[in-house]
Amino acid sequence: MIKVMHLLDAINLDYFIVINKFNAVPLDEREIMKGRIKQEIVDNNVKLVKNIYFVNALHTEQFPDWSRLVMDLNITNENVTPQAEQKTTDKKDL
Repeated sequence: MIKVMHLLDAINLDYFIVINKFNAVPLDEREIMKGRIKQEIVDNNVKLVKNIYFVNALHTEQFPDWSRLVMDLNITNENVTPQAEQKTTDKKDL
């Protein structure tokens, strides 16, 4: 996965990291796990991560990051240029 992040960094494209099924991590280990993941990002010189979300898609109410992710995706989507939206629409018509 680090290679993909380095590729995105190389083409100057920012991105989110989503850690799903975070409920599988025991409660007393979650903060430690978050710290490890954040440290891996630093250690591997990953640069353009906009945010990291720790979620579970089936239990969204347990993880506040879920609503933050949805909000950030909506904000990001609002910033899409009309030209990019047109290209997406054209591909759907095929």
